[in-house]
Amino acid sequence: MSVIITRPDPDSGLGANLLSMVAALYVCETLKRPLIVDWTGMTPLRDKQINYFPAFFEPIRRWGDVDVSYVNDPDIPAASASYQPEAAYEPDDDRYGDLVTGAVGDRDVCLRRFHYHRIFRRSPLTPSAVFYRTREFFQQLIPRPPLRRHMAELRPLFERRIVVALNVRSGNGEFEPGKPYWNRVNTSIFGQRTFLDGLYHACTDCVSGFPAALRSDLAVFVVTDARAMQERLLQIPGAFAVRKGFPPAGAGHQFADFAAGSGGYSDVDSINETIVDMFMMAACSGLVCNESAYNQYAQHMTLCFNGNVRRFEQYFEHPVKRLVKGLRDIVTGA
Repeated sequence: MSVIITRPDPDSGLGANLLSMVAALYVCETLKRPLIVDWTGMTPLRDKQINYFPAFFEPIRRWGDVDVSYVNDPDIPAASASYQPEAAYEPDDDRYGDLVTGAVGDRDVCLRRFHYHRIFRRSPLTPSAVFYRTREFFQQLIPRPPLRRHMAELRPLFERRIVVALNVRSGNGEFEPGKPYWNRVNTSIFGQRTFLDGLYHACTDCVSGFPAALRSDLAVFVVTDARAMQERLLQIPGAFAVRKGFPPAGAGHQFADFAAGSGGYSDVDSINETIVDMFMMAACSGLVCNESAYNQYAQHMTLCFNGNVRRFEQYFEHPVKRLVKGLRDIVTGA
């Protein structure tokens, strides 16, 4: 039987890869094929034979009528898939519709690039249906036991007070001019004199609908990808963070070589902390963020925090531009 393979690009981030797996499962349901999950060769891991997904999450072995297997499965080594992804059909942007209609023939299909939007934009599903399908997948996403124990230990930090998650994607050098991902987020905001004040305003605005007595004890959970940015964000009133290790300054987030001079901190430690931050954001009462697939787990699990989500870029827009945008939204019903 022909299969669908989800094999992310090595530099692709965790949030994007999880969303791609949602889309791959949809294709499998549509074509009635099994799914092979091949997250080997990922840049953040030194050992390229490790399959990122089953190494850090409990394997999902069946999704509805879809059988799911994993390359280099740590629990069932003998079941490691024997296949040739290089020989599989890899659709380009104009051919993703074929996956939805079934017009791919009897051949293996390898989905490598970020394909969540590429597939669902061509599907008959409504945006609401896509949202709840994605949420259903996230509800089945369970970290391995050591991570679950660590998150249980952290839970008291998020209880009996209002906590807003502040997720700032800085890129840690990836978004600088001349880099492949230059201009993916507006990094000019980071250099503004009012940067921290604007973020704190966004956090307080995020929970403005809560009773004043609850807002008086506001805490801000800092989630970011660079040590220097974390140090800046921790200056915000009520801010705290969980993550302790980061890649070197300017090295981006896909960094694995922690062995030398890192105090025992490793690539696995880095991924563990990334996953813990991603899950603990969902324990918060609101979210302030810039564009990132990484916080989609929290948004789906909380139903977008019941409306308590703020994109912080808008707090740094010129007042006139913000007014015009607001009027446009009113007119268009956005």
